[in-house]
Amino acid sequence: MATYNSDDHSATSTSSWDQPRCLIESTRDGQLEINDQTLSMLQQITDSVVVVAVVGLYRTGKSYLMNRLAGRPGFDLGSTVQSKTKGIWVWAARHPTRRNCSLLLLDTEGLGDVEKGDANHDTWIFALAVLLSSTLIYNSMGTIDQNSLEKLHFVTEMAEHIKIKSNGSDDESVDFDKFFPSFVWAVRDFTLDLVIDGKTVTEDEYLEHALKLKSGAGRKVQDYNLPRECIRTYFPRRKCFAFPRPVEEASSLKILESLKDSQLKPEFLKEADKFLQHVFDSTQPKSVNGRSINGRLLGGLARCYVDAIRNGAVPCIQSAVESTAKLENERAIKESVALYEKRFTETVKFPTETMLEVSNCHHVCQKEAAEYFMKLAIFDADKTYYQRMMEELAASYESFVKENETSSQRACHSLLRSLHKPIDDDFETGKYACPGGYEVYRRNVDLLIRKYRDSPRKGIMSEEVLCEFMKQQEPTSAAVLKADEKLTEETKKVEEEKQRAEASERQKRAAEEEVRKKEQLIEDQKKSFEDHIRRVETQAEEDRKKMREDCEKVLEKRMQEQERLLKEGFDQRANDMKAEIDGLRQTMKEQEKDNSGGGAGGFFDFLGKFIPIVPALIDAFIRPRKKC
Repeated sequence: MATYNSDDHSATSTSSWDQPRCLIESTRDGQLEINDQTLSMLQQITDSVVVVAVVGLYRTGKSYLMNRLAGRPGFDLGSTVQSKTKGIWVWAARHPTRRNCSLLLLDTEGLGDVEKGDANHDTWIFALAVLLSSTLIYNSMGTIDQNSLEKLHFVTEMAEHIKIKSNGSDDESVDFDKFFPSFVWAVRDFTLDLVIDGKTVTEDEYLEHALKLKSGAGRKVQDYNLPRECIRTYFPRRKCFAFPRPVEEASSLKILESLKDSQLKPEFLKEADKFLQHVFDSTQPKSVNGRSINGRLLGGLARCYVDAIRNGAVPCIQSAVESTAKLENERAIKESVALYEKRFTETVKFPTETMLEVSNCHHVCQKEAAEYFMKLAIFDADKTYYQRMMEELAASYESFVKENETSSQRACHSLLRSLHKPIDDDFETGKYACPGGYEVYRRNVDLLIRKYRDSPRKGIMSEEVLCEFMKQQEPTSAAVLKADEKLTEETKKVEEEKQRAEASERQKRAAEEEVRKKEQLIEDQKKSFEDHIRRVETQAEEDRKKMREDCEKVLEKRMQEQERLLKEGFDQRANDMKAEIDGLRQTMKEQEKDNSGGGAGGFFDFLGKFIPIVPALIDAFIRPRKKC
């Protein structure tokens, strides 16, 4: 049985590490592997995570940028021509502006390191940074020109190194923008004036100018356009920052981390502040399929991606999400049921006097457990895991009902044995084996029944147990009646009829007791079902709203790109983009149609699965009783 962790159930759980740690190692033989210790730490973060990754050529100051984001030194800086960072390192910190969020900074191995001797290794590092981050910072030196864009050739290889769907056969790169992070180009040691054709431009306009396409069909034109097309297509949300050199003296660059802000150029500090503000304010929590994820999920995705690379496969977003979701949802079921059982046992002391006490506790505990599950579960659109969780809660409730009944039976039997002991003793000594003995016996039995019914803490089985107990005493009662010579045969017949009437009355009380329990259980199921419908419908509406917002953002960016293509004279490409826009609009329209009528589609699929199990759940509780 799973153990419920109260720390996971707190309102927030933000982790702040004292230093960066290696998450994905580059081994000596050029392989990538997950660092299990760091992964375990990452998976302790249960808040949403904002993930900022930096990539770029080695020895270009990537780690310094990340330390600025962290607000303190931590990532290693080198002052030689050798690359300092190997693999991918992560540093967790409290997000400075977002509540209930952790900031994860990913510093990646420098690209183009001659010591590696494997260009494909760089592409995998770049691909992992893309897959794991919500904002990707590309760090380069000097200017954005053809040379710097050629060095960013990794972006042109993403279609061969990332898959969206496990069964995707067509080119999926047109949909990369739905899954890829926002893009920030950080140009370091920028010395040019931001002037184009005699007009002062912003850094973003400078970037867009550098990404303009050339017309023509030759090989050189294609090579020129390819990286630009990929950046424009894959990263429609992009930003540029041009950092001037932080210090005048070249020797000071070697000790840059130890310099105080007062020793840096004011224009560099101004640009750095703009950069930090943008990253902190604009970077959204990492999400997959419109759902924000936490450190545990990010760690699961990282393991899936790295395992795929190690096995010679292409990392697939869908496969990684499904694999991680399965593990996470199984865990969510176990923890939710454990929470339900913990809360139940803390609240109720068996046996209860009424079924309503158990019922009320069940509804309170079930509500908390279901909400906890909804918080943990991911990508459960058809509510398969939710249904399983509810079935397990129903099974736990049935177990508690049985435990309450058993506890009541034990208490009742114990009380009856205690109350009946004097009668047993008198029977053994022959006190009733005399004329008038039956009257004394009946008086003692009637007194026993009154004392029994007046005693508290018997629970919900009191009448049924009494009925069964008195049935067991019928031979004794008959023997005492028969032995009483004072009574005439006619009187004995009257007493026998009276005994049968009393037994019938006890059966009636026991039956009424059972009916009350059944009615309460049926009411429980009805109320639970209504609660589940409201809860699932609310969640479905939230998911639809988030999906609609995400689609609208993608639509807006594609329309902007279409407009740029038209201005640049690429009418055919603009028409192709229009076809993509029309297709996206049609998809959104179909989703809206499916979702009309108060939650259709997957919601009603859930109802179709859940409704049939309700009678079974009720039948599990309403078991036939033995007649007294």
